[in-house]
Order: sequence, then structure tokens, then C-alpha cells
Amino acid sequence: MKIIKLKTHELTGYERHDEPVTSGIPWPRGRLWNCDVLRLSDRRGRRMPLQARPLAFWPDGSIKWSLLTTRLHAKGGGVSEFMLATGKGGRHVSPRGKSRRLKIVRGRQSIVIDTGVLRVTVDTKRGRFITDIQGRAGNGRWQPLVQPNGLVLFVNRCDPDGGNRHRFTNGADTAIDRSTQPPPPAGFTNYAVDPAYSVSVLEEGSERVGLRIAGTHVDGKGRRFCPYIVHLYAYRDSARLDFQHTLVYTGIPQNDLIADFGIEVPLRLADKGRHYEFADDIGPGIETKVQPTPDHPKWFHGRLAQLTSTGYRADKWTDPACGPVKIMEGGRNQGWAHLGDESAGCLAAIRDFWQQYPKAFEVDAQTGMLRVELWPTSGSPWDLRRYSVDTYRNLYEYA
Repeated sequence: MKIIKLKTHELTGYERHDEPVTSGIPWPRGRLWNCDVLRLSDRRGRRMPLQARPLAFWPDGSIKWSLLTTRLHAKGGGVSEFMLATGKGGRHVSPRGKSRRLKIVRGRQSIVIDTGVLRVTVDTKRGRFITDIQGRAGNGRWQPLVQPNGLVLFVNRCDPDGGNRHRFTNGADTAIDRSTQPPPPAGFTNYAVDPAYSVSVLEEGSERVGLRIAGTHVDGKGRRFCPYIVHLYAYRDSARLDFQHTLVYTGIPQNDLIADFGIEVPLRLADKGRHYEFADDIGPGIETKVQPTPDHPKWFHGRLAQLTSTGYRADKWTDPACGPVKIMEGGRNQGWAHLGDESAGCLAAIRDFWQQYPKAFEVDAQTGMLRVELWPTSGSPWDLRRYSVDTYRNLYEYA
């Protein structure tokens, strides 16, 4: 039996209770042949839940990389140690307490992921992405958390001067003027249905499930621009959803710049108690209540933008026609935003927020919209044009 010592470092200073953790582990050639023999335990020898699968193989068929998913209790700002062992006996450990089973329900038009805490409905036919998210209320009933149209993937194209912005989104619910369209391709009776849209299950286990969702952004006339690939991960007994968003650029760099792209989350919020928070450099962030008293203005709109590696700024305003008021500014932001009411809400975070600038969040508390901007509209357009029309002999590109 081989034992490997593992460590996790909690960097924020906050306690993590039953936190999902995923990590890749490399293996020497010929060491591991089957992930079923892996088991994980803490420093006291107590078995921990573990989901493992191979990611890569050596030429002899042994496992080169394995992906591990577990749950842990981490002390804020501390180091947690674990033991990964290979041997007989299997790796599955039944969840303790009132844990519910993580499962996928496959339907004719959708896939539903049930984590026990969330129910996430993913459209599989018409390109509508995530159409519904429900949370389990205190009485055990399922409560809708997002508005009927669900989450939206968007990309805005613009000209080199930043003008002529044109919006493309996922899905067949976009209003399409069929009188201006060419006949649909052979085999497709409805041109509004994205022929490139597909949903597949990447991972299905006791601790985590993963989906791959791929399609193309479309405008109101059926024109398509920039495919997308989104990997969606959900975890047992957790309200956390992880997204890995990939935008495939298919434009002409001299003509088609990207003004912004990202994900829009339209939330169902109560009329009273609406508020939003933005992260700062450290700590719990800064909260803004829409209207704490009748004598205060209604701060419906807010934005947090990290436009350089050393500078961010957060603003709020009452109406798009009015000027903004600065909330805060600083150097390197933690990279999260929250929008909610007194009973529910959504917190979105972007990994490596300041390192992968520019990034931004925008909230509209009046409509309940939380907008995650992977390329923000408040910065310069994403420009993929070459720096020069000439090739220079003394530079590496000439070789």
C-alpha cells in the first residue's frame, strides 16, 4: 500500500465547512491502474468521501493524472493535511447526517441536476442553456431562484472605433425575423434552433457531476457569431455551481472587435430588502442597500471593475441617465459580487480576478440582474488585430 501526503492552504482566513475541493494528482508510470483503489483520510485516519477518475494515461495504460473530488472542513488561514492511499477496499464513503444523493435526471428536452440543495435545469435541444434554478426552502419545498428565461450567455460585437455594437446571445428564444432569413439548412425545420448546440455529461459521481454545453451566439435575425463552450459542475449538498466559460473567436480581427462578453443571471427578488455587495482587497466587502429609508436615494445600479492589475473601482448610481457615485477604489480586488433580498440571493466570483484583468460585475437591483463580465464593457474593446501590417526582419516572428 502506498500513501501520499496532501495539503490544502486556506488563504482567505474564513472557516470552510463541508467545502467541495477538486485537485489533480500526478502518478509515476506503472504506479496506478485503477482509481477504484484510492481512498482518502484525514490526519486522524478518518475516511473521507472521495470521487476519483483518470484524466491521462501512460503508454503502458497506467494512470498518469487522476482527478480527485472530496469535501473538507478547513480552518481559516490554516493548513489541512490528508492521506491518499492506494490499496484494496474501495473508496466510497456514505455521506453523514441528512445528506441527499447527487443525481442527474435525463429528460427528452432537458437534463436536471439535483444536488439536494439546488435543482438546475439545462436545456438539451434548443440552445437555451440553463433555463431554471430552484433552491430548497426551509419547509422543504423547491423555490424558483431565477426568472423564467433563465441564464443568458452574451457577446457584443463592435467596430474598431467602438461603435456599431451588436448583441448576440445563446438560445432559440431570441426573437428572429424569419422574413429576412435564408431557407433553413437541410435537416433543420426551425432555423432558430442552433444546429451546433449540444449537451453531454462529462462526469457523474457521488460528489460532483459535470456537463459540457456547447453552442453558438445568435442575434435577432438568426446570424451567428462566436461559438461558446461552458463546463458546468455541481456538488452534493451544495448551492455552489462552477462554470468554465470558453469563447471561440470567429470574427475578422480588422472588422470585428469584442465590446464585452459574459453571463447574465436574472434573479427573482422580493420588492423589499434588495441590496448588493462588492468585494474589496480583503475582508467581507462593501454593502449597498437599494433604499435603506425613504429619505435615501434608490441605488439600483452598481458596478465593480478591475481594468488593470493594480487598480479597481466600484460605483453606484440611481439611473443610467444619471452620474455615478464612487463606492470605493483599490489595488487588487478579491473578485466577487452579490445581489439579493432579505431571504435569497446569488454570489458570483471570478477566479484570479485581478490577475486576468479586465474583469467586472454589474448589478441592476431594479430588474434583479447580476451580470458577470468576463470582458467588461467599461474597458477598451477586445482587439485581436496585429500590431503592424509589416513584418520586421530582426524580430522573432520573422524566423
